[in-house]
Amino acid sequence: MLTAPGPALAAAIRFLSARSGTVRAVTPVTVADVVEVRLPEQGQRLRPVRRSQDRPGYVIVTAAEPVAARARAAELAAHVRIDIDGRG
Repeated sequence: MLTAPGPALAAAIRFLSARSGTVRAVTPVTVADVVEVRLPEQGQRLRPVRRSQDRPGYVIVTAAEPVAARARAAELAAHVRIDIDGRG
């Protein structure tokens, strides 16, 4: 028996940014509507972003509409704090 698909959702990703250096601490996002989060680890060395793999992390969310998903991803990414030791 075939089942009807559930409601379609829009998804959005927002990449995080941080200056180069060694990660001292990360304040993560902990809310229900986050699908996936990738954050740097304490002690990790961040390099200047020259390719996608150099990005320190991302937040992925879903919402009913694309505009809402993009706005929510931007809002949550703005709350992630990556403290860097510039000497690292």
